Amino acid sequence: MNMYNSSLILKSASVLLMLIYTIPVIAQHRYDILLKKRSILKNDEFEDCNAKILISDNKLILFSEQKSPKRSSNQLYEVNYPAYDLKTGRKTQIKVRINEPLFEYINIGNLETHICDNFILLCINEYAIQNLDYAKTKLIILKKTDETTYTEINHIDNFQQYEGDIYQISPSRILFYKNNDYHPLDDSIPTITSIYNVESGTFEKNQVENFDGIYVTNLVGQLVAAKNKTIYRAYPTKNMVTVSDESLNTTDTVFVPIRKNYTQLFNKIDSLKQVYTSKKEFIYASKKIDKYIERIESIYLLSTNELGIIIKPENVDDFETRMLLVYDLTNKKFTNTIQLHYDYSGSKRIISEPNFTYNGNALLFSEDINAIVYTTTNNYIKNGKLKGSKNYFIHVMKFNQGTSQTEHQKINSHQQFASYTDSNLTLFSLKGDTASLSQLLANKSAILVKNKKNCSPCFKKAYQLIKKNYSNYDIFYVCEYSGLPLNHLIEEKNIKKSLKVKNIYYFKAEYEQSKGLLNLKNTPTPFILSSDDKTINYVPLDLIMEE
Repeated sequence: MNMYNSSLILKSASVLLMLIYTIPVIAQHRYDILLKKRSILKNDEFEDCNAKILISDNKLILFSEQKSPKRSSNQLYEVNYPAYDLKTGRKTQIKVRINEPLFEYINIGNLETHICDNFILLCINEYAIQNLDYAKTKLIILKKTDETTYTEINHIDNFQQYEGDIYQISPSRILFYKNNDYHPLDDSIPTITSIYNVESGTFEKNQVENFDGIYVTNLVGQLVAAKNKTIYRAYPTKNMVTVSDESLNTTDTVFVPIRKNYTQLFNKIDSLKQVYTSKKEFIYASKKIDKYIERIESIYLLSTNELGIIIKPENVDDFETRMLLVYDLTNKKFTNTIQLHYDYSGSKRIISEPNFTYNGNALLFSEDINAIVYTTTNNYIKNGKLKGSKNYFIHVMKFNQGTSQTEHQKINSHQQFASYTDSNLTLFSLKGDTASLSQLLANKSAILVKNKKNCSPCFKKAYQLIKKNYSNYDIFYVCEYSGLPLNHLIEEKNIKKSLKVKNIYYFKAEYEQSKGLLNLKNTPTPFILSSDDKTINYVPLDLIMEE
């Protein structure tokens, strides 16, 4: 029980002394807005819907399809694109020079994440140029030649088998990650990771995989992230993220806490391929089953030392609810779980954090400035109609991680409470029995607490910890009451299967809790309270995840 020595232990004859200290809230997420600008890309005939956002040389560059290139003095064709300097916010123009006047054929949709230091890579639709009846793409490679100019130095033919996410991982190496179940007539290799050497113009590594649960790649999500020479790839059916070097050798594996085994549902979705020959019908049928699966949806770098893993919870079929797990890349442990909820009705337009649940390719991490670059539009749905304009708003945000305290929890740690007198808080069972925290903690007992600010994948860890360390304790379960007793009855049945629970109690969150007392509503859960007659232990979520 070393981990409990690191948690706050209060030594007092009163079992309620635990309620007088400053309760540490598990690392709170906060974004410092370094830059917030409205883009200079005006509405064109495409209404911005075909704009592409790239990062190169600490500049956010906005590409759109254009048809009127100019001829430069050295016979190259050039077009100017608007850009922002991510450090200063200064508006600028980036000049792009290529060998042919093919700007109207730039295939913006076929590039996903694009982060480079001194390169820009553009896909060209060759099937559109040549009137082909199958997909064919050329990749134009441009290198920075001065502060505002990128010039074509090479190209890759038949690039359709590699197109997807792009990261520059060293001065001369580019990572291509393609993972999508295209139509068999388009491509026979749905998943491939490639390392391309720009200087030599050759592929140094092509790693083809049989990706389990390939259907998830057709839904919203990003399954790769990279910084410097390190590559992170997510595998939703295996609940893990692999860490690789620039030669694609696996150096580590991050196992993500998912509370159930969904192998049967994943297999059921895979079997649908034999039923639906149409990709559209297959995805529609897959989403109906995917609703009941909790899985990794996306991964992003939040800072130079933190990986964000987005979890799509069970029984969620929209984009409003997600969980963000924060993984410390240095100490190799999960440090935080953040509940994400977004309002798409147009009633809440304040941007306080990036929309991890549905961002397309607009959420990018810039390692040099250690910040997230996030773009939004000010359009929203009202009365079933799209309102607002589609002009971009650009946010450069720094993700801050660290333990913080809420104001009402800042109290004198030397105070002592002789009794628990919060008359506003009463615990109750579905049978009608009532109790208080002081009663539950009066003897040798352990309480597992859950509120709406909970990490669902973490309960498996909490159950294991309680079974291991509290086998001789009276175990109670305290949960925030939702007003739906039938749902609670079903949950109680599952809890009793997992734990030897003496009783299950509920609390309502509408009351004003007394200042200085443990806040059951706002402290991230699960957390554990325990009493052994001499000391009271508070085990927060981050310590549960360390076990």
